[in-house]
Amino acid sequence: MKIKQQRVRRLQSKVNSLKELIDTLKKNHLISDHAQEKLEGKFSGISDEIFRRLRKQKKSGSGLKYSPVLKSFALTLQFYSSKAYNFVRKMFNLALPHPNVISKWYSKIPAEPGFTEPAFKALSIKVDEAKKQDKMVLTSLMLDEMSIKKHVAWDHTRFRGYIDVGDGCSDDDTEVATDALVFMVVSLDGSFKVPIAYFFIKGMSGKEKANLVLIAIEKLADIGVNVVSLTCDGPSAHFAMMRELGASLDPNSMKTFFTSNSKKIYVFLDICHMLKLVRNILNKHVLIDEDGNQICWRFIGELAKLQEREGLRLGNKLRMAHVNFEQQKMKVNLAAQALSSSVATAIEYCDKQLKLPQFKDSEATVKFIRTIDSLFDILNSKNPFAKGYKCALKPDNCHVWGPFLEQSYSYLSKLKNVIGTPIYKTKQKTGFVGFMAAIPSTKGLFSDLVAQSDSQLKYLLMYKFSQDHLELFFGGIRAAGGSNNNPTAQQFVGIYKRMLLRSSIGGNIKYMYKNIRARCARSFLLLQRAPAFSQCSK
Repeated sequence: MKIKQQRVRRLQSKVNSLKELIDTLKKNHLISDHAQEKLEGKFSGISDEIFRRLRKQKKSGSGLKYSPVLKSFALTLQFYSSKAYNFVRKMFNLALPHPNVISKWYSKIPAEPGFTEPAFKALSIKVDEAKKQDKMVLTSLMLDEMSIKKHVAWDHTRFRGYIDVGDGCSDDDTEVATDALVFMVVSLDGSFKVPIAYFFIKGMSGKEKANLVLIAIEKLADIGVNVVSLTCDGPSAHFAMMRELGASLDPNSMKTFFTSNSKKIYVFLDICHMLKLVRNILNKHVLIDEDGNQICWRFIGELAKLQEREGLRLGNKLRMAHVNFEQQKMKVNLAAQALSSSVATAIEYCDKQLKLPQFKDSEATVKFIRTIDSLFDILNSKNPFAKGYKCALKPDNCHVWGPFLEQSYSYLSKLKNVIGTPIYKTKQKTGFVGFMAAIPSTKGLFSDLVAQSDSQLKYLLMYKFSQDHLELFFGGIRAAGGSNNNPTAQQFVGIYKRMLLRSSIGGNIKYMYKNIRARCARSFLLLQRAPAFSQCSK
């Protein structure tokens, strides 16, 4: 974007704070809303840091080292928008590094397929910081696969695109990889999440994945990181992986944990995937509850048609897109809004109050929808200040969600298909077994991490165990490739390095926090903002 020198000077005179700088970038359509939120949340005081460097440049000239905060800001801004980065660099008289310098930073990262050593070094720093506060680093471990393009290319050092599990044996004697298997850890009481490993694969057995999981847990334990859970989605290979690890997802002999170094590690099947699977099964099959009543998708379809015909909605978001979802199966919001309490209430109103014949005998369906909706709210809780079932799991509200989880487990275990076979014994069991397995895992985690008198955690946010963190990471990889759903192996490695470096350098919260505290003494405005930053530093 070409900017006249006069306009640059005028804009520079206006930019006195980070917020004004970000607002200027947003006004000129150089960054997205998501990038704006990230930049405002992490880089307080960056404008002062830039002006400080400008003063040093006038005295000392070029050759000055970039501070960690300035490196972090440059990497993050350049990651989200090259145009925005060039704009800010020109505005501040080249105080930010040249894009070629950033490329050199990326090239120095040792992030080949296998376990990513820089990630473990960053985590070890987190462990040292936690020890100073007499705390432990508690994390959840998750794994998922992302499709990559079957393509082999020379990257000036080696051929990329073959199966590579970090053993240094990737060559043209192996098959071409079709997926990237990624491992990530998410902090339970902090704000960080870090990818720790990736492997280029073409299918992998449950036994092989179980071996990688154990290696990851051991490597994390060696640096002092405590893994308390394992999250994955529901293909058959992951059921085999659970069995190899020592867990069992069979409702007749449910054991939703395995042990490593004498510590329990609870297993979860990603609850968002499970919700979509339950929706898909209900769409194609009629279920029978414990009282012999039918649970039918037909009532949801009739409600959508009625609302479409009348031109209004009965307090819900249901549209025909929620009913005819075949082309959008992966959208979680369509499943969550179709199986919501507002839809159940609308169906009940049409049956009991309006007496519409197409909604007759819908009581069992209403109960099923409300059960699944409330269960999903509990197992996907994000906000400690929310109300009802969406609230975090705390000791003072366990009398609310505890009995409901037990009732839900009993309810799901008694569901059958039309020929009387328990649903957890059919081929369509995965979604229901996933919900059932999450219940004892949730109760076990709460008992181990929150319910004790000397517990480090005061509440449990179940979203920390969601695979959504990995999905967002995959979304970032695709977006960096121009919304490319299937990057090549070479592209994946390059983008992985960029995201890893941006995350690792961007975590210098201690330096930022000290500057904020010093400035708070001089500025009442920053004093008002301080609680938000102190929350970020935790």
